[in-house]
Amino acid sequence: IGIDVDKVVWYSNYLPYSIEQSEMDYVIVESDDGFTATKIYLLELMMPQIDESHIKRTLMYSKWLNDTLALGTNFVQPILIAGQCYDFINGETDGRKIDSFKKRKTIIEENEAKYGLHPMKIYQYDFSGLSPAFIRKR
Repeated sequence: IGIDVDKVVWYSNYLPYSIEQSEMDYVIVESDDGFTATKIYLLELMMPQIDESHIKRTLMYSKWLNDTLALGTNFVQPILIAGQCYDFINGETDGRKIDSFKKRKTIIEENEAKYGLHPMKIYQYDFSGLSPAFIRKR
C-alpha cells in the first residue's frame, strides 16, 4: 500500500481523536532522514465494506493531522482498507447499486476538495491466500 517500513519512525494504533471522541485506526510517520517527517499515512480499516461515515471520518482525520502533526502542510495520505468495496478506478459496482457507488464517489471527491487533501487511496483486502493481498480500488 506504499508504506516504506524502512523509513517508519513512529506509528500508533487507536490514536485518540478528541473532537469526535473516537480513534484513528493507524497513523504511520515516515522520514527520509530519520528526523523530519516526510510522509504521514492515516489508515482506517473497515469490515466488511466501506460506508459513508468511515469515508468522512478518514478524510476529517487526515485534515486534522495535516493541521496539527504536519504543521499545516499537506503530506498526509488517507487510506481506507475494506473487505469489499467498489472499484473506483474502473467504475465497477460489482452488481451493487450504481446510486450508492455514485454517492460514495461524490462524498469522497467533495471532502477531498473541501479539506484540500491528497486523493484517498482505497484498498480491498484478501486473506484467502498464503499471504495477505491488498487490491487497489481507488
